[in-house]
Amino acid sequence: MEKRIAVMLLLSLACFTCTAGADEPVRSIKFLVTNPSEMARSAADITVPVKELRKIAPDFKLGALVVTTSNAKSLEGDAAVLQTEELSSQVDDLDGDGKADELAFQIDLAPHQSRVVTISYGEEDRIYRLRHDYRQRTAALFSKKFEGLAWESERIAYRIYFDPRNAIDIYGKRRPTLQLPLYATPDYIYHMESPEGRDIFQVGDAIGIGAVAAMVNGKLIEVADVKKRERRILATGPVRTVVELEYDGWNAVEKPFT
Repeated sequence: MEKRIAVMLLLSLACFTCTAGADEPVRSIKFLVTNPSEMARSAADITVPVKELRKIAPDFKLGALVVTTSNAKSLEGDAAVLQTEELSSQVDDLDGDGKADELAFQIDLAPHQSRVVTISYGEEDRIYRLRHDYRQRTAALFSKKFEGLAWESERIAYRIYFDPRNAIDIYGKRRPTLQLPLYATPDYIYHMESPEGRDIFQVGDAIGIGAVAAMVNGKLIEVADVKKRERRILATGPVRTVVELEYDGWNAVEKPFT
């Protein structure tokens, strides 16, 4: 689940730096992330197109990398920093062609703060000695049990009815966990109060929270009359989950459109 925020990514990328032996080098790409706003950004979502990274580093390996940051305000200052912080990251294929499209990670930024981020990559056996395992913090699941596609973070979950209702409702959580497999369990009643939480929004005839609809001559037209509905889970991981819904031939104004 990606929430876009006002973070400026400066792709003034530094060149490679070898930090290991000549036979199995660990290389690095450095860049600056800046928060231009007056507000602190906790766990700011950053995505970097892989094609931009490969412009700088044609040999960039996405299967073996680790993302770190320091509090240095410039690339020059980062060279003198001894302590760094590892950032959870994931690499996603968003168009289903089997090739990586984006690197995603999160970073904390104070108002107007700039931080140097380093992407280190190289041979798998060397990188994975440096890299920690990242806890799964987002997920998505399609289930007949809850009548559609659902996606979640550790704090909240959403479900869209994948039928003519096309409405979105919410599952509230009492503690930070991933719960969609529990909701999909046979005989588990997610409408009832439990120590984990519950479905907390009764959609009824509404379109719900953030669902798509059209306003035609003052009348709300739901995405109900369509030729075909398709859903895809494009990515899940510790940083984000990306899902895609496709509707073909929506008849909203007496003339189908997509």
